[in-house]
Amino acid sequence: MEQERKYFDIYNVESLIPLIDNNGVRNADICIRPANNDLKFEKIKFVREIDGNLYIASDELKDLGSLECVRGNLQISNAKTLKSLKNLKVILGNAILRYSSIETLGNLEEVAGKLSLRDTPIKNVSNFKIFS
Repeated sequence: MEQERKYFDIYNVESLIPLIDNNGVRNADICIRPANNDLKFEKIKFVREIDGNLYIASDELKDLGSLECVRGNLQISNAKTLKSLKNLKVILGNAILRYSSIETLGNLEEVAGKLSLRDTPIKNVSNFKIFS
């Protein structure tokens, strides 16, 4: 029987750090939300891979840090200060960037599912490869 994936709402980097293993991997669905306190969540730290879905709905987050792989869906909305996917190379699900402020896909090379760039100010897709 398949085990149900855990889901975490994350409001600051301090609450994310205990959830990752020594390899920088988290096996869960993560939702980054705006903080209601003075602890701003501007950068994802110490996370190389998320083995699950990643939802970003925070206008504080500016940097995905060393994140290279999302083994599920990536959805970004209302993240006004996040301008690039930076080091992210692979998304093994859908990438929904609608209503985000993403201007460049950074190092993104592969999206296994659908890629939605509608209503985004994307300026650069130079590293992205289209597979058929």
